[in-house]
Amino acid sequence: MYDFRQKDLEDVKFSPLPGTYSGAQNITLLNSNPSALIYYTLDGSEPTLNSTLYQGEIEVHEKTTIKAFAACDGYNDSSVYTASYSLSSIVVNPVQFSPVGNNYTTDQLVTLSTETDEATIYYTLDGTIPTNDSIMYTGPIPVSGHGSSIGIRAIAFKEGFKTSSITSSKFNVNYPSVEEPKFNNFTRTIYEDFTLAITSETADAEIYYTLDDTLPSKVNGILYSEPISINENGKKYTISAIAYKDEMRPSSYGFIELDLIYPSVLSPDYSLVEEKNFSNINYYGDIDVILSSRTDGADIYYTTDGTDPTTESFLYTEPIPIHGDGTSVTVKSLAVKSGMTDSVISSKTYSIIYLLLQKPRINLDTTYTGPGALVKFVHDTPDVTFHYTINGEVPTVDSPSDISYTTTEDVTLKVIAVKDEFKNSEVVTRSIIIPDLKSSFNTETVNGSGTIVGSSKFNRNGGTQYYTLNVNFSPFIISSIKWFLDGVEITDDNMNDNRINIEMDNVLLTIGQHQLISTFPDKFGYTHTASCVFYVEN
Repeated sequence: MYDFRQKDLEDVKFSPLPGTYSGAQNITLLNSNPSALIYYTLDGSEPTLNSTLYQGEIEVHEKTTIKAFAACDGYNDSSVYTASYSLSSIVVNPVQFSPVGNNYTTDQLVTLSTETDEATIYYTLDGTIPTNDSIMYTGPIPVSGHGSSIGIRAIAFKEGFKTSSITSSKFNVNYPSVEEPKFNNFTRTIYEDFTLAITSETADAEIYYTLDDTLPSKVNGILYSEPISINENGKKYTISAIAYKDEMRPSSYGFIELDLIYPSVLSPDYSLVEEKNFSNINYYGDIDVILSSRTDGADIYYTTDGTDPTTESFLYTEPIPIHGDGTSVTVKSLAVKSGMTDSVISSKTYSIIYLLLQKPRINLDTTYTGPGALVKFVHDTPDVTFHYTINGEVPTVDSPSDISYTTTEDVTLKVIAVKDEFKNSEVVTRSIIIPDLKSSFNTETVNGSGTIVGSSKFNRNGGTQYYTLNVNFSPFIISSIKWFLDGVEITDDNMNDNRINIEMDNVLLTIGQHQLISTFPDKFGYTHTASCVFYVEN
């Protein structure tokens, strides 16, 4: 059999259990049936399905009576359960300060707090006792500015709680001073461009300075951002500086005085690429002028037009050419170097004079053995160039050039000597007459037979034979002829200036090849030779 009667829901359970507590409580309502709905009242009336539906914890922060029952489809409603909660008096936790009161070197923001949730804090700054009519705390209290001193008194309130005790704290702010600015130089007089650095040992401090002997400030001063250029020669610098930083007192003033005096650059020196003979300021040939300064790294500027040089004049980079006969130039120069005083302007005058070359000499070469006449051009000055003509015209630098001339006919030579940096020599003229120097061996049979010509051969026919070898020279008369037979000079009664008789016997002419040579000079001193080869057979 089945029992169709509805079951009863269990009563609502409370957690925590009813009772007296020392602080506010959050009450949880539970039923063993998870589908059950709980309805409750807080005003002492009996709960119904129209009462407040339980949906979460019920906060109890004062004496409270809760009545509740559970309902669920298919079940009989539970009985109404009544739970009473009482709260003993609770004191709000005292106000805490963060940071705590003390002497500080920086500005402070003081935070007030209490461990009692939702308590309201009130405070005073004038030493009076705080009440709920005092200043309500809503955010950190600033204590700022050098010399600031604030006393804070505070109290915390919360409904249903006893008011907290009064707490107080005192805050003093005294800024430290920024470190005085320091300079990277303490020498009064400096001799080159300089960058003056200003520093403070206080990190991130801002430095302001002046250059006009006035006291600097943020209003009357230049914010220091990079080293100061000290670069005006002869200037006296007076630099004052002060350093600032937030939440710190300004530094004391720093001072420095500097005198910038450049040393002087040495004046340029003058020299020549190649030393030349000179007299006073006159140089005998082209010159190239070298400018130099004994001050390392100095730049040299110069003029050649008589004006004083400046840094806008020609920058010296290579020797200055002063060329040409009669040229006269005054070189003025100035040496300059950054960080030094410019040198004194120096000058030097150069005048160029070309010397006249001596006349060349025209000589016949007495050692020349070829045809015609070899004429040599000679000069005592080395490296001259000779220009000549044979047509009677005056030679120029465009005329043929050589150191000698060979002619086979009568000519009139005109020659000049030319050399760079000299005036051309005067013209030298010489007439060369070439003699008709014809030489040959002519044979004439005196006794016997045969001919001595070229490489002819002839037979000895016994007995003493004479052959006369004639050498004819025209049109000049030869004063001295030498004869050589097989390399041996012949001197006997069978010869004269232009004729020789050779005995063909066993003593003088043996069987075989023989060579006859005659040598003779001409009137110019040249030596000529005529020769003949012949054979003697039995």
